[in-house]
Amino acid sequence: MRAVLALVIFALSLLATLIRPRGVSEALSSCAGGLLMVVFGLVPLRQAGALLLSSWNILLFFAGLVLVAWATEQSGFFRWLALWADVGPNLTIVGSLSTVLWLLLLRRRQIEVSAWQYIRTGLLVTPPMLLVGALLIALSA
Repeated sequence: MRAVLALVIFALSLLATLIRPRGVSEALSSCAGGLLMVVFGLVPLRQAGALLLSSWNILLFFAGLVLVAWATEQSGFFRWLALWADVGPNLTIVGSLSTVLWLLLLRRRQIEVSAWQYIRTGLLVTPPMLLVGALLIALSA
């Protein structure tokens, strides 16, 4: 019975964390789930306290990571990354595993694409697509 109760509390906490009902934050729903585990005796209070005391470095790590992610987003890095992430695979044959696999599949079907043909096509197609992507990103901001 304890395992079922623990599973129900965990599932509800996870669900509340994922869907954030009525603006309830992830932290609040997670803490509520942990508190329910202690209240129902599924986790001893002493063990919960010891876990919190022993994991301060992890909590501080995540707090720092959140600050870094926020600062990175404010700088526009994620928009820049979204724009430039596919340049390598679009310009070079070895830019991604999927490109290598597609070329292997084409060669098995007797369709030969040289590295120069691929790069030349990439140089023709990639810049206009980057421009369109940049415009769409700028318009969505």
